[in-house]
Amino acid sequence: MAHPSSNLPLRKFFSSDADESRVQPAVADLEIPLSNASTRDLEEGINDPDNTDGNVPRADGGKDAWLFLAACFLFEALIWGFPFAFGVFQTYYSTHPPFDKHANSIAITGTCATGIMYLFAPISLYVLETFPPIRRLSSIVGLVIVLIALVAASFATEAWHLIATQGFLYAIGGSLLYSPTMFYLDQWFVKRKGLALGVMWSGVGTSGLIFPFLLSYLVDRCGFRGTLRIWATILFLLCCPLI
Repeated sequence: MAHPSSNLPLRKFFSSDADESRVQPAVADLEIPLSNASTRDLEEGINDPDNTDGNVPRADGGKDAWLFLAACFLFEALIWGFPFAFGVFQTYYSTHPPFDKHANSIAITGTCATGIMYLFAPISLYVLETFPPIRRLSSIVGLVIVLIALVAASFATEAWHLIATQGFLYAIGGSLLYSPTMFYLDQWFVKRKGLALGVMWSGVGTSGLIFPFLLSYLVDRCGFRGTLRIWATILFLLCCPLI
């Protein structure tokens, strides 16, 4: 997902050795080690967002940037939309065995899923900012954890099983899965970053309108166990190509 321009040598941006010698003092004055400079620093200070070089997909536009934004929209919708539609599961769990005797504890599952995702986000973002090479790995590990959480929840027989899997474990995996998109979006969009963030976050609202009806249909037809396994399959098929 990272912007391809981050792999280009800096010498490409200078026309001659003489020009390079004049630019180096200015770069030194910034007190930003070039080895640690972010792609955003390079794009805003050197690279032109309107770049038309066929080898370097430009920021703020072009097919690659918009496809990446569509992927971010889908990530937000899939990862956040599921816990926000937990009311569908809560209604089912509260009225069907084996969880109907623990109806008061069921609500903790949904609260745990959304709450931990919010609370864990600053931690995961800090770690990913400190160690950029692990960002893609974070998404892979997060997806694996989410899939394990959903499949494990489908075998639950006690309320605390749901809290531990569909609640806590899903939240940890979801946070690791979506957090890297924040950094990649910062590379693909500079001038239009506000627009890009708005489009990405609108995925949550869109899924909030659609997922309750979809999940309600699945629960009525397949039960909660089948629905959780179907949802795990959907996440696997849609998220793997994006990662």
